[in-house]
Amino acid sequence: MSQVNSPMNKRNTTFMISGGAGRVITAIPALEKYHRLTPDDDFKVLVHGWESLFWSNPTLQKRTFSANQKGTFDQHIKNNQLIIPEPYQNHRYYNQEIDLVKAFDEEINHTQDHSDLTYSGLYLSQHEIEQYKEIIDNLKQKHKKRRAVIIQPFGSGTKVLNKKPFDPSNRSILFEHYLKIVKAIEHDALVVYASDVIFKHPQDTESIVIQEYQPYLRSLMAFMYHADYFIGCDSVGQHVARFMNKPGMVL
Repeated sequence: MSQVNSPMNKRNTTFMISGGAGRVITAIPALEKYHRLTPDDDFKVLVHGWESLFWSNPTLQKRTFSANQKGTFDQHIKNNQLIIPEPYQNHRYYNQEIDLVKAFDEEINHTQDHSDLTYSGLYLSQHEIEQYKEIIDNLKQKHKKRRAVIIQPFGSGTKVLNKKPFDPSNRSILFEHYLKIVKAIEHDALVVYASDVIFKHPQDTESIVIQEYQPYLRSLMAFMYHADYFIGCDSVGQHVARFMNKPGMVL
């Protein structure tokens, strides 16, 4: 008699979370919930280059691995049940009845009860918290500002054309509008620029470039932790701001 379905031979699960960093962040609450609901499943999480988002996460850090790492198939997939959740194909999501966090919950945990979800899961170490507090306090003092605003105006597909950012996907804030926003708020707040695309800022704008601090995603999280406000587009910053419970505006 086959013993495939025997509890002793039950396969553990490997979740592969595809897409960009924003999608990975919104999957975290559902993955943490899965851990609470299925304590006997020694599950793994595979991501495409976003492992740093899981650093210091007490539940998921030790379970998360790069999908591109040598030996991934033999170590984390071959003997496991592979699941690739796709929230974009969730009927309630694409009809705008639920957000991405809840859509991942429905795809991973097969439930429409989201009452036990928390919009958290991004963790900073105490060293990161103190280190970036010192950085941002020094920047405020240097530029004589009381508040700090993080702005992520350009999505990941943005390129530099004619010496200025251009996003063919139309996910981003127009370059001219970005400059207007910076000039409107730079007198009252420290402006922290947080998009991937690097270009030469005009000399009459005053902004701190987050890419000077690495690794980028950890720096974004740490700056956001100490920031007062967020302005962004359809990119990872909006998700970090939501998980850090920061007020903001997404265009």
